[in-house]
Amino acid sequence: MPHILLILAVSSSTFQGVWGGSQDDFAYDLTTTPTGFLLAGRTDSWAGSSSDAWLVSVDAGGDTLWSRRYGGYGPDWAYSIIPVSAGGYLVTGRYGSTTSGDLDGWLIRIDAQGDTLWSRSYGGTGSQTFFSSIESPDGGFISTGLMAGTGFDLWVLGVDSAGGFLWQTILGGSADDCGYGIAPGPDGFVVAGQTLSYGAGDGDLWLIGFDWGGDSLASEIIGGPSFDYPWCIIAMPSGGYAVSSTSRSYGAGSYDFWIARLGSDLGLQWAKAYGYKDDDWCYNCSPAGDGLVVTGMRNVGGHEAWLLNLDASGDTLWTRTYETPGLMNRGLGVVQAPDGGFALCGGLADSTDEDFWLVRTDPDGFCPETGIGDEGGSPSMQAFAMIPNPAHGSFSISIPGHDGSPLPLEIYDSAGRLVASVDTPQGPPGATGVVSPGSSRHLPAGVYIVRLPTLDCPPSRLVILGD
Repeated sequence: MPHILLILAVSSSTFQGVWGGSQDDFAYDLTTTPTGFLLAGRTDSWAGSSSDAWLVSVDAGGDTLWSRRYGGYGPDWAYSIIPVSAGGYLVTGRYGSTTSGDLDGWLIRIDAQGDTLWSRSYGGTGSQTFFSSIESPDGGFISTGLMAGTGFDLWVLGVDSAGGFLWQTILGGSADDCGYGIAPGPDGFVVAGQTLSYGAGDGDLWLIGFDWGGDSLASEIIGGPSFDYPWCIIAMPSGGYAVSSTSRSYGAGSYDFWIARLGSDLGLQWAKAYGYKDDDWCYNCSPAGDGLVVTGMRNVGGHEAWLLNLDASGDTLWTRTYETPGLMNRGLGVVQAPDGGFALCGGLADSTDEDFWLVRTDPDGFCPETGIGDEGGSPSMQAFAMIPNPAHGSFSISIPGHDGSPLPLEIYDSAGRLVASVDTPQGPPGATGVVSPGSSRHLPAGVYIVRLPTLDCPPSRLVILGD
């Protein structure tokens, strides 16, 4: 792909932007700023050696305000970024700037212009990494990640406002355990990690409540017989927590989004899977009203960034995909903007390298600059329509230019589960014959997504009416 800054915008509220060079550059997280957004990730293109942490600050229209690299010998990555109450930001990641090959947990405190106020690394020999941090009530910071032990252990560390070491807690068993997400609570904080030492399967969600001094108070393990791991935990405005995870135990395919809602006592209130028959990878989530938005990547014949808006019960309000034909799109971080829209960051990749990618949407998740007009796709792709729509189970499909030959057809419910897969009958030029998946498969009334996987066309929405 061209290795230049690309900004496409038709209004001040929506745009997409790409930043990168001739090697891999990837944005893991972002936060809002008073003037726009601040992206955090890694760069190989502009690194001094292996890779450096890279921050890019943009204004509300997507224009670059500044960019900074941080690191040394490498590999150095920034996994997350949070605003600090005293001003500026805290960057969390890993620091590999020694000739020994060891990795350390890394915190960087910067001001609003990206100038370093302090930079500290923590750990011993082997591999240590921080994935996320929160600010504590005393102005210090608490970070979680992994520390080399018997395999890897879940690691939580507390520092003061200048990065000085206060305490650490290391938990784990005979296999690998890790902390990924961290969220504040009423009397302490909660870490969402993965455990292979305990639980029911090849990896389960490990939820641990702590007081502000790092003493563990409660622990819950949830998961199924296969691989389940979390990436993010957030405190919900109405109380309790939400966890975004990728699961192989639940859902419609190999890997799927798996979202869990927890009470303030870490008790499970509900858990739901969302996805398709191929791999769908879930990453960050953010509060949105009484519900939340979740971002990641789905695979429906190609990799597309996927944004889900869920209500307080986990029911889907809408889903949107953002994709560039011929490229792989991955959404990793997501925040809600002050106007109610959303911003997601991640990577945009071709066969040779990947670039920072930022998508700014309106409150309904639409971003015309990415080619999205409905549930996903590009306006340059061939379109189709169901007739009638709404339908009572039977309909035909209008496809301009099609010769009428039979086509595979897939129908997904609002949670992303494949509920019907049929071949359309022979039809006249420009259309198919009448298909009846609603009747033959006893699909209940509702809203469904229809795909024609062998054609280069976006999915479309079908409404099935009750009798």
